[in-house]
Amino acid sequence: MMKWLRAHTKKIMVGVVLLAMLAFLGSEAMFQLLSPQDTAIPVARAFGTEITNFDLRPAQSDVTALDALGAQWRYDADGKMSVEHWFVLLKEAERAGVVVSDSEVEDEINAVQQSMTQRGLTQSLFDVLRTQKNITPPELRRAVHNHIMIRKHAGNVHMASVPSEPEVRHWVRETEDKIKARIATLDAQLFFKDTIPVTAEELVQQFEKNKDYLAADSPTGYGYKYPHRVKLQYVVAHISTLSGQIAPSLDELTAYWKSNRTKYQKVTYDVPPITTTQPEGTPPPEPKRVTVEKTFSEARPDVERDVKSRNAQQAADQAMRKIASLLSRPWQGVRTDAQTGYKPIPAGVDAPDYMKNIVAQVEREMNIKLTYAESPLMSADDLRNDSDLRNLVLGGEGQSGLMIRDYAFRVPPFHKHEAGAELVLSLQLFQSPDAPLTANTFAFADGKFVPAVERIGLFRVIEAKESEVPAAMNDVLTQVERDVQMQKAFDEMEPVAQQLYAAALRVGLQAAASHFPDKLTPASINDKPTTDAGPFARMTRIDQQRMMSALREGKPMLEPWNVVGVGSSQEFVDAVFAMTQEGWRPVPATATDGPGMAAAATQPALIPEPKITIVSVPKLKKKFVVELLEHTPVDETRYETDLRQTGYFALLSSRAAAMRWSWFDVKHIESRSGFSRIAEEPTPPSSGGLAPNPARAAMP
Repeated sequence: MMKWLRAHTKKIMVGVVLLAMLAFLGSEAMFQLLSPQDTAIPVARAFGTEITNFDLRPAQSDVTALDALGAQWRYDADGKMSVEHWFVLLKEAERAGVVVSDSEVEDEINAVQQSMTQRGLTQSLFDVLRTQKNITPPELRRAVHNHIMIRKHAGNVHMASVPSEPEVRHWVRETEDKIKARIATLDAQLFFKDTIPVTAEELVQQFEKNKDYLAADSPTGYGYKYPHRVKLQYVVAHISTLSGQIAPSLDELTAYWKSNRTKYQKVTYDVPPITTTQPEGTPPPEPKRVTVEKTFSEARPDVERDVKSRNAQQAADQAMRKIASLLSRPWQGVRTDAQTGYKPIPAGVDAPDYMKNIVAQVEREMNIKLTYAESPLMSADDLRNDSDLRNLVLGGEGQSGLMIRDYAFRVPPFHKHEAGAELVLSLQLFQSPDAPLTANTFAFADGKFVPAVERIGLFRVIEAKESEVPAAMNDVLTQVERDVQMQKAFDEMEPVAQQLYAAALRVGLQAAASHFPDKLTPASINDKPTTDAGPFARMTRIDQQRMMSALREGKPMLEPWNVVGVGSSQEFVDAVFAMTQEGWRPVPATATDGPGMAAAATQPALIPEPKITIVSVPKLKKKFVVELLEHTPVDETRYETDLRQTGYFALLSSRAAAMRWSWFDVKHIESRSGFSRIAEEPTPPSSGGLAPNPARAAMP
């Protein structure tokens, strides 16, 4: 026995040390050692090879570290990018040979550390992530390294958007070549009468010609196709109405006044006494302006108003949150369908009086009266203009700024979730938001205007109809008849426009317009018959708020200049800028007589002849007579010294933004890499024993 022990001493000692180590590490390590290992499961394909769940573990570790770091690893604006897409982007950068140095990684980490220090956090970034997030320094460095690699590869691609010299010159010409113009406006509204005769044949022709258009998309401005529409049940608390329902007690008013005395002040004047030593003839001392607090009696009307408003807002918020809680109860515990992104509709919530009964219950419990209603089918424009619903916006972290006119249409069938994508905020039919929406106004307080809650509301969509053509003309007959009359009014403006045009060619637009006082839309600023506009260019960059949607839809970053009194019209700017072309001559006027022309004929003709044109914009139902006042083209010196570089970088940034959007679009990522998901197969049961540890893809 002793001989056997001496022969196997080393092996025994290894076993004892191993058991001691396992005892120290605990049962979890023992379990992992003795349990079968997971099987590598293919989850997707990209670049012609399979991606397994083991391949994605380092990628998941990367995005977890970046989340903890506060870095935005979802490069797409829609938030649909998944860990699989991150993995594909990284492989794409590796295949392109992108190199990231250690110094680049350290610089980025140091920048985060400096940001922490500026916020008063002195602890090491590595210590914070290790102790609070269980992220080790090597894991953090690898995540940052890969993050930079993906960004650098995208940046290299974006450099392909460098504009050429002719493109820069064209961009500068479109945005910097400017004119000033005088405009007289003829509006069909001024010529419209509901007594204009209309035949049955005209009605049919108008309907058939425009029935397949939405009015906003129609080249003529006429359209009878219904837009997306929703029918709502909603409840709204108007703060001003609730204020009249809640009477505060005297004790409550007094307590509020005592806590807010400095809020209620008045101005008095302290008159210094005239002393006997004051020299004769000296003017009396000026009264001194003094601000003092009001007494309770003096401040009571203002105190009562403020307390009522405060109490009304508190009651409204409490009532709406209670209603939201009661409405959401049947939906709790109902799992979201991962494929559709929506929950199945629980039994009973589709009852016609379900929401109405809950509102009535809360009204009884709180002894207040709210506004409950069921709307007809409404478009987004209808919601924008409704007195109860307009400007209601969802607050709360992460969803601030979602207006009801958008939120109400994030329902089936309008809003469809993509399989495997991160689910964004949306509602099933008969489902209400978890939190109320608010609409703010501005109140004058402490010498300035401050935002104040005007309404608090909740809604649910009980019916949603996709855009469709009316089944029959009779469904929109009133609108069709009015549009035919409006078109006739628009056509009736042409003789007047020609008379004004002929007179303007002789004496200038401002003098000519004075002879047509009842036919022109007066300028809103000075009530004159003409408007001086400019300087304005052909095109201007779209505003920042619409840039993201334009990128998403592949629309250009430039749009026609928004001209005062006209709006943004490509037809208008093209016609007006045509007058700046060399050799341009006005078209001869067709009018030969008329009261306005007769008056203008008594005045001497202008020399040289003014540059005048007529611009007809059917979609606006307006005709414009325009006089070119001044043209300031871009000369070569200004282009080289001021505008070339500006135009270059503006065009480069617009193109780079568009290319970045396209590059990180999930659909394009999948298309470039041949990405496809593999349906997950059930894991086969273990046969027992120890399974070999599969090879795992190492990330750089």
